[in-house]
Amino acid sequence: MDNFKKNPGFFAGIILAAAIFLGGAIFSYLAYAAKSKADAALVKASAETSRLLKGHELAPGSAPISLTADNVKKSVEDLAELTGHISALRTSIAGNPDLAIRGKSTSNAADLSSLLRQSVDDWRGGHMNQLDSRNRSNFVAIHKDDTDISIWSGHCGHAVS
Repeated sequence: MDNFKKNPGFFAGIILAAAIFLGGAIFSYLAYAAKSKADAALVKASAETSRLLKGHELAPGSAPISLTADNVKKSVEDLAELTGHISALRTSIAGNPDLAIRGKSTSNAADLSSLLRQSVDDWRGGHMNQLDSRNRSNFVAIHKDDTDISIWSGHCGHAVS
């Protein structure tokens, strides 16, 4: 302790140098750990890239399909074609938009039932006006129940929906 009191600057310098050394050792270990993690990520990414560039064999004995610019361009074209095909299918499934029953997604069963009846009445009324008087007399009964709404033709005895 006497030496410390005689040379306080020298011992403060030694303590400061030791603290700097310990801080440097701690920071170098943290940098090494971060570098190791980055190296592992690089190896994983390199393996993934080489696997993609090597290609994937879809069927045994077939040529592998790799991630090249030409294959990417073809896949983008295929995606656009499939998207168009899906859109065309949705349009064909939806049918004529004039015959669609307009409703809200939050409608309850009673609202939907009344919309359905109104749409059928509108449809029936519009098509009945187009029939001539000879065909109009053939429609003798309207059969309604909870599951089916159809118009019965008295002339041929078949249901027309």
